[in-house]
Amino acid sequence: MKTDKSVRNDWGAQILKLVSAFWAADKIKSEHSTLTLYVDKAMNYPIAMVEMAVDRLIDTSKFFPRIAELIEAIEEVKLGIGESGDTMDSLGKIREELHQKIYRGEFDGSEWAKLRDRYTAIGFTGNADCISAKMEVIIESGGD
Repeated sequence: MKTDKSVRNDWGAQILKLVSAFWAADKIKSEHSTLTLYVDKAMNYPIAMVEMAVDRLIDTSKFFPRIAELIEAIEEVKLGIGESGDTMDSLGKIREELHQKIYRGEFDGSEWAKLRDRYTAIGFTGNADCISAKMEVIIESGGD
């Protein structure tokens, strides 16, 4: 199990990745309190979302982003805005449709696997893990 410090390091590594893409190494050392503030704000979100937002900012920003721009990028990832066009709402509707199929005895593991992958793609690994667990239970009970 990770300690609080090692968990914080996960987010810190993402902020340092962002910083190193824009600033010279000597500037990083002099901005410790600023970096701490970025890490504190980023820790309000799952690490997978922060990683995706940092990668997107590195690819699209000309200048080092302000905290508000980092949070905006994370929120866009959270909503699934970007490459896939998926959102929590759109995936939730798909999930409900798949539940209805289960109730009718029409379980299709490949559809659930696709949904799991789409949740993973927008950074919602908890939802993806839940779907994987649900699939295992259904398959074990003979629902495939």
